[in-house]
Amino acid sequence: MPDRRQALDVVSDAIRQSLVGERRCPVGVPIKTFLRNAMRSLIWAGRKKEKLDECSLDAMVEDEGFDPASTGRDAEELLIAKEEVQSMSKELERLFADDEDAQLVLMGEFDQMSAEAIRSLGNWDLKEFATIRKRIRRTTGRAFPYGQRP
Repeated sequence: MPDRRQALDVVSDAIRQSLVGERRCPVGVPIKTFLRNAMRSLIWAGRKKEKLDECSLDAMVEDEGFDPASTGRDAEELLIAKEEVQSMSKELERLFADDEDAQLVLMGEFDQMSAEAIRSLGNWDLKEFATIRKRIRRTTGRAFPYGQRP
């Protein structure tokens, strides 16, 4: 906690949450221990949120787009991930070789298109689009049970 005001905010939040019923003190746990653990939890959640809010310096400087912070992957991990994606896409092409609708949906998802954009490409209504996606899920579920990969 960098300053006194934030520390007092954590104390008041912990007390407020316990009074409102958002956090309940278990039977047999002293109130002092309960409040200490509640404050620890609030501080931890705040630090976790701060880490999620981090972004790269380039993203803050450029007006055009967002550049997420580095994932810390090295070149070898990126190459392995790229090869895995290529093998999965080839396997999906093989699975749906006779289903053009499913291929179109998969291509749109690989290109990170929105569901609306994919639906407009195929001229499908919501029900038809849901049916195609359900068919894709069932086929991949049978081909790769329990999350197996090709």
